[in-house]
Amino acid sequence: MPLARPSAPPINARRLALDVLTQIEEQRAFTSLLLDAKLRRAHLSQQDRALATELTYGILRWQSRLDYLLAAITDRPWERVDPTLRRLLRLGAYQILFLTRIPAYAAVNETVVLVRDVTRSHGGAGAKAFVNAILRRLLDKHETIPFPDPSIDPVGALAVRWSHP
Repeated sequence: MPLARPSAPPINARRLALDVLTQIEEQRAFTSLLLDAKLRRAHLSQQDRALATELTYGILRWQSRLDYLLAAITDRPWERVDPTLRRLLRLGAYQILFLTRIPAYAAVNETVVLVRDVTRSHGGAGAKAFVNAILRRLLDKHETIPFPDPSIDPVGALAVRWSHP
C-alpha cells in the first residue's frame, strides 16, 4: 500500500496574507484583485477573512515603518535578510504593533509556526530561531527605537513615522 503524501498545511488567515504579499512583491500583482480571488477560494470564517484582509492591507500601508523598526533590531543589514523571512517578520511585527486584540505572545507563536510551514528551503530551524529572536526583541525594544530627528531630517522623520514614501 503506498504511503500517503503529506498534505499541505491548511490555509489560514496569516498564510493567505503571506501568500498575497509574496505575489505582490514577486509578481507585482494587484492587491485587491489577488486578495479577493484568494479569499473566494479559501474556506475561511468571516473573522479569518477579515484578519487576512487587515494583515495584507495593514502591512502594505505600514511597510516602511515596519522595515525601519525591524532593521534597527536586526544584526544584519535588512536588505540581506531573505525576502521570505522579511515578509514573515513584517507579518509578526504588524500584529505586535498594530493589532491590539491579538496578544503579543500569540503573534510571535503564530508567526514562528508559519515560518516552519514555509521555510523548509530557507533554513528550517535556523529561520524559526531568527524570526522568534527578532520578534521578541521587537517586543522588548520597539518603544525605545529612535525615529529620525525631525529637526535634522523632517521629511525622513515623517516618512518613517507615518510610513509614507
